[in-house]
Amino acid sequence: MGTMKKIPSLSTNNKADTYDITDDVKNIQKKMTLIFHSCRFPDPAMPNKPEYFGLSDKLYIKRIMSLGKSKLFPNEVLTKVFGTTADSPIQKLKIIRSRLQNFIDQYSFSFMNGLARSIPNTKLAEFSKIVASLSDEFHDAEAEYLLNLPKLTLQSIEFWKNKKDLFDVSEQNITNAIKRATHKSKINSYSFHFEVTHFAISTPESLEIETVNDEEIAILEARQEVVAASIQDLKISVAKFQTQVVHDLRMKYQQAFSGLQESLKSGKFNQKSINSVLKMCDEFKNLNIMEDKTLEKFVEEWKSRLKTDSAKNIKTDAQMNKEFSMFLAGEIKKLEEIKDEEEDFGETITREVDPF
Repeated sequence: MGTMKKIPSLSTNNKADTYDITDDVKNIQKKMTLIFHSCRFPDPAMPNKPEYFGLSDKLYIKRIMSLGKSKLFPNEVLTKVFGTTADSPIQKLKIIRSRLQNFIDQYSFSFMNGLARSIPNTKLAEFSKIVASLSDEFHDAEAEYLLNLPKLTLQSIEFWKNKKDLFDVSEQNITNAIKRATHKSKINSYSFHFEVTHFAISTPESLEIETVNDEEIAILEARQEVVAASIQDLKISVAKFQTQVVHDLRMKYQQAFSGLQESLKSGKFNQKSINSVLKMCDEFKNLNIMEDKTLEKFVEEWKSRLKTDSAKNIKTDAQMNKEFSMFLAGEIKKLEEIKDEEEDFGETITREVDPF
């Protein structure tokens, strides 16, 4: 019988630390929420493997492999089935994915090298409404896609049979290949996925336990060592995250001003160009989760300047055009100079992502 041994719990406020990790976690959670998102659906390419066509002759391989660059359901097929490409569920799904990604790109920051995205809590209610709406639209388009899959298959066969001379394969082989590619084992409800999962930040937990089981003792001791090491690793990781958020936000505004400058040079400049940057300035308070005072000062100056600028006058008045161009160049240069400057965030926190 083994000797009773106590495995001590590791405190998240270790004596070696000078601050309470848990408090810092709570402070961060007041500002942001972590999200993971995924939006996928089948938009298959034409089969490009000889076995799909029931062929083994190596002479066919090179010709058939080139088909992988062509859509199984090209625009001609979508138009035949749905009237227009825009009315096809595939196009609807692409727009849904684009709208979701656009909001995330605009209002969130990368977390732990892309493991998740962090979205300011001030934008969370708006984001949740958008996600709910897009989810409904996604599943409606999914149902329409699966309902019309037999028609898509038939039209795809007809379309590609007319192209048989391009790759020297018989009509029957083309028919077989497309039927295999659109079989329910290849395209079904499991092929569609729309998910937005929210995460919370928490400190890693350790256990305090008494046991006489030698194997259990070894496992728990190993776990405590991992927890102790992770606390230090995560403190470093969060410090990098905080710095990255500041860098990324500054980059967003640099890119916005560069876009404004490019539109002025290309002749595409109009009042909407200015208003889009003004909108970003108005959103700054929601995005500035790391309280970047340097950028905050710039944003207030931009808002004052841009609200008085008229795109029409800038385009028609040579002197105003020159002054506005100089203003943009100057701000882009300032942003370039500060984008890699580090902010002092004080102590860092530990974090671990757990589903709500």
